[in-house]
Amino acid sequence: MAMSGKTGDALTRAFFEQTRLGASVRLLSLLDFRYGLNKGYHSIGVGFDLLIFHIDAAYYTQEYGSSIGEKSIDALSLRFSLFSR
Repeated sequence: MAMSGKTGDALTRAFFEQTRLGASVRLLSLLDFRYGLNKGYHSIGVGFDLLIFHIDAAYYTQEYGSSIGEKSIDALSLRFSLFSR
């Protein structure tokens, strides 16, 4: 495991670099709220179900450096679909 032998700040950094988790809550059968943690960065999203039309939007940070905070880029994703989610 990549965290073995590390202590203190190095252990904390290694933990967040490997952590990916998230949760989603659906309200009124047409609205989804999402929150997640990906490699130490927060992400949020929302989805709308409007009969045959579906819209998803998400804000997240992508890391392109070798460690957290080295070369991060904020991103916004939009997805539109018909007849499917």
